[in-house]
Amino acid sequence: MKRNIGNIWLRYLNFKNAFNKKTKFEKSSIKNILLIELSRMGDVVAMIPALKCLMCNFPDCNFSIAVDKNYTGIFSFFIASGLLNGGNIKLIPNGKTDTINGLRSAEEGLQNQHFDLVCSMSPSFRNAFLTLRLKAPYKVGFFRANSLYTPFLEDNLIEAYGISDFSSISFKNENIEERGTKICAVLGIDLQFQDISDKKIFPFLSNEPYIVLHPLSGWKYRNWKMQSYADLINRIIDVTQVQVVIIGSEEEKLIGEQLKKQIKNKAKITTVFEAKLETVMQYLSNALLFIGNDSGPLHLASALGVQSIGLFGPAPPELTAPQSKQNFYFYEKVECSPCEQINCIRPENTCMDLIRVEEVTQKALQLIKSKLELKEVNA
Repeated sequence: MKRNIGNIWLRYLNFKNAFNKKTKFEKSSIKNILLIELSRMGDVVAMIPALKCLMCNFPDCNFSIAVDKNYTGIFSFFIASGLLNGGNIKLIPNGKTDTINGLRSAEEGLQNQHFDLVCSMSPSFRNAFLTLRLKAPYKVGFFRANSLYTPFLEDNLIEAYGISDFSSISFKNENIEERGTKICAVLGIDLQFQDISDKKIFPFLSNEPYIVLHPLSGWKYRNWKMQSYADLINRIIDVTQVQVVIIGSEEEKLIGEQLKKQIKNKAKITTVFEAKLETVMQYLSNALLFIGNDSGPLHLASALGVQSIGLFGPAPPELTAPQSKQNFYFYEKVECSPCEQINCIRPENTCMDLIRVEEVTQKALQLIKSKLELKEVNA
């Protein structure tokens, strides 16, 4: 019912915006740009290539980013680390925008600010609603919400209001990192930007190398079994003696501590479960390797230039994985994948269960040993 009401509301707002004055899009007239991404961590990280693209093409513009307050630390860390030029970026944190009152509050905080261009960065009701409610000469992006769970499988349009020479284009069955860059493409701007995904830009926190694991995700059927992670960690420590850092949110702490109990050499385990993203990102940025399920931290690690191993099931990596060429992804195709990932028709033998500990261990050891050898050469 709520979804139907939301879609009716969006149809009304789209109809209303269709009557906005239309003019030719002139880059020189753009001075203030607002990007809206109120969805999950992975969506926030996936928009960063588009942000870099826009910043390269509008170097004199002021950028505002409306984002969930839990994820402002992503941009703060990127700015502090020199991965983003923070001189012209303003972060606008928002609370619970999954409620109408929360969205209204976000709208009130933006209504008195002037923006020349507002972009809805992914197909989300929250992004579309807020973008369509604001006053701006130009609005570009996703203005409909076809799916709550798997928008990358739906036919989503990139549309524009206020631009006379614009034709909407479709986004479907493409990697989520391409959503934002497609917005840049339809604006007719250069898609080139600095790619740091294959560079290691941070020194190690200590002389003892470590890897990072995130054994959870926001979706039950995206999770590899805890026993599989425990077996993987025990084998890696037995062979390499590297430290293992297990990360997660505060809500995931109990599960993380239960996993730690299954590790034989507990002295090699560090757990970091907290809300402050900057701390988690510090551990990520200095890791030899990241291993995790299809989730936000995988995107975060890859964006920081950390080589990663991703474990995929309900969605194939070509749709939801970071596009870094240095990463490695395990994915076992089954007859029902990709799926809506809410229910499973084969719960006794899920697609994630088909990923074998032996093959993940072999790949992890190969990558860890090569990193350790490189570290010795550079020492």
